[in-house]
Amino acid sequence: TRATAMGLCKSRLGRSMRLREALSTLSDVLVPSEEYYRSGNTAANDIFNILRQYRNDVDRITIGGSMGKRTAISTG
Repeated sequence: TRATAMGLCKSRLGRSMRLREALSTLSDVLVPSEEYYRSGNTAANDIFNILRQYRNDVDRITIGGSMGKRTAISTG
């Protein structure tokens, strides 16, 4: 009947809206904030400036890591 069809449409619409809201929340959590990138960039610049100042004292520099994980710096 028409009432049943309307109920199904509202039910699907409700599920769709909940799914859309959940996906939006998930994307907000997964995407790092602008401050995250800015502070990471500042830290990286500070490290490279310090290393540049002491470049004659360091034979080799290895930097490894990835976004969201700890970065290792090895000097030799």
